[in-house]
Amino acid sequence: MRNLRRCSVNTSRAFTLVELLVVIAIIGILVALLLPAVQAAREAARRMQCSNNLKQIALSCHNYHDTYKVFPPGGVTPGNCCGTPSAGTWALFILPFLEQQPLHDQYDFNLWNDANPGRSGATGGVNAAVCMTKIPSYICPSDINTQTATRPESGPGNGMDYAPGSYRAVSGASTGDCWLDANQSNSFCTSNRGVLHHVGGRHLNRSGSGTFSSESFSSIIDGTSNTLLIGEAHTLTNNRRRSFWAYTYTSYNQSSISVGQPRVLLGDYTRCVSIGGRGGSNACKRGWGSFHPGALQFALADGSVRGIPETVDIGIGRDSTSVNSMGVLPAMASIQGGEPIQLPE
Repeated sequence: MRNLRRCSVNTSRAFTLVELLVVIAIIGILVALLLPAVQAAREAARRMQCSNNLKQIALSCHNYHDTYKVFPPGGVTPGNCCGTPSAGTWALFILPFLEQQPLHDQYDFNLWNDANPGRSGATGGVNAAVCMTKIPSYICPSDINTQTATRPESGPGNGMDYAPGSYRAVSGASTGDCWLDANQSNSFCTSNRGVLHHVGGRHLNRSGSGTFSSESFSSIIDGTSNTLLIGEAHTLTNNRRRSFWAYTYTSYNQSSISVGQPRVLLGDYTRCVSIGGRGGSNACKRGWGSFHPGALQFALADGSVRGIPETVDIGIGRDSTSVNSMGVLPAMASIQGGEPIQLPE
C-alpha cells in the first residue's frame, strides 16, 4: 500500500496595492482633519504666552512707578526728532523689575544707545551687548524674524545691530501730523498724550523734563482700566521696520494710535504704506499689528491685558489739530481726553 504524503502549503494574505492606497488615503484624511485643531492649540498657547509677557511688562511698569513715583518715559532724547542721539527707553528702565538686574547693571545710562561712545559700528560700544540681547519677555511667540539681531532702517542706529522686540509703548493718539515718540508740540497730540510718551532730557532722566514730564497714576484721569499702556507691534513685511526693544529712536519701540486710519493696525508695513493716508509712511512706522487671528493684545494701565478686535472703532480724522470722531482705540491711547469709552469685546 502506497503511503501518500500530503504536503501542506502555508499561505499568508498580503495587502493589495489598492488596500494600501485606501489606508494611506484614510490616514491622510485624518491628518487633514486633526491638523487645524493642532495648529489652533499651538496658537492658543502662543497667544497665552504673549498675553503673559504683556502682563509681566505692565506689572514691571507698576513696580517702577512704586519705586520712582512715576511711570518710565517712553524714551529720552536731548532734543527733537530726528538729529539727536537716544538715551534710555521704557524697556531699558524696567529691566530690574523683569528679573533682568544684571543686564540693567551692564548698561551705561550715561551713554547713548545709538551713538558714540555708547554704540559704534554694527556691534561695538559699551552698550552694544545689552542692545543685542534677546529677552524672552519682550518677544511674542507668534511674531516672526525674532531669532537674530537686525539693523533698523532709520535713525542714528541704522548701521547697528539691535535685538528684536514685539511690543511698543502707547505714546498717545495722533491725527497723523504729530508724534509723541519725539519732542514735538501739536495741540492735538499734547492734549492726547499716552502714559509712556517721549520726554526731552539727557540719559537717566527718570522724572522727565522739557516739554513733557513722565506720567503718574494721578495723571491718568480717564481711568487706568480705560487707558492703553503697551501693545503688540509686528510687521509681516520690511523687517527693518519691526520693533526693537532697546532702540529709543522715535517709532521703533513707541507707537501712536492714528485717528481714522485702520491701516495702521494691519501688521504689514508695506501694505500700510501702499494704502496711504494722512501722515504717509510716518503713520505706518507707528503701526501696530498682531499675528493672532482677529485681535491685537494690549496691556492696560491697570495691569490687565485685553484682546482688541482688528475691527475696533478707530475714529474719523479731520485735520492736523482736530477730529470728527475720536473713536474707541485712539480714546484709549489718551490719558486725559475724558471721552466715554465702550471697551470692545
